[in-house]
Amino acid sequence: MTRPVAGVATWRWLLLVIGVVALVLAFATKSSSKTQPVATVDGQEISLQTFDHWLKSSAIAAHSSSSSIPNFVPDAPGYVKCIQYIHQAAVKAKKTVSDTTALSDCHQLREALAEEVMQLLISSYWILHEGQLEGVSVTQAQIDDAVHKSLPKTGLVSYLKGNGLSREDLAFEAKVSLIAQKLSSRHAGATPTITAAQIQQFYNANKSSLGSETLAQATPAIKQELIAEAQAPAVEKYLTTVQQRFQPRTTCARGYRVAYYCKKT
Repeated sequence: MTRPVAGVATWRWLLLVIGVVALVLAFATKSSSKTQPVATVDGQEISLQTFDHWLKSSAIAAHSSSSSIPNFVPDAPGYVKCIQYIHQAAVKAKKTVSDTTALSDCHQLREALAEEVMQLLISSYWILHEGQLEGVSVTQAQIDDAVHKSLPKTGLVSYLKGNGLSREDLAFEAKVSLIAQKLSSRHAGATPTITAAQIQQFYNANKSSLGSETLAQATPAIKQELIAEAQAPAVEKYLTTVQQRFQPRTTCARGYRVAYYCKKT
């Protein structure tokens, strides 16, 4: 359930950036008040409307990577529409799926999508707030450039339709991503010296995945990868500090709590 994002290889870029903390989401099938925020980060609310918007986007993105997944959010609590879709997909694949299995699949899919979205939104707000604390910002021109570079050749309209996103969503993702990169660079420590021998060793060990690239062609990317690996411990330590700083300031509504992200109650 991933897609490209401005400046980063995968949509859920924070899965890579803050991969040191596990997630456990107790997602209720019934929402609370439509006016109650699903979470509050350092006083800033994440509305149910925002959550629902990104949940729909996540479902569409998941469907674009696998047609066996419905292109809509599983309709809890009965999952009638979702179960019907699972059965139709099974018929096309010449398989048989019981109602019990389809119900379980729909429930698990909804929980997985909700977990993804809560993680994305809360982590993004953490990064934006941390950026403000450290005086790290990006310009609108930088955001626009990152969005432009991330778009496939199919164009903006086709891309947005295929992922259930808006232009504002892409700009939000790009802003968070750029600030996260700046923060990580600031706290990664000194840039290590990468020797030709290290590059050669990496090239030899990963030649099968580099395709037809020669050592000279692959050297810049290999060097960047080795630098990132060397700096990873410092970056993870810093991001853990960010998590520890903002978790006590993050409250989640009943049924939307994400372990290690929401304040313990």
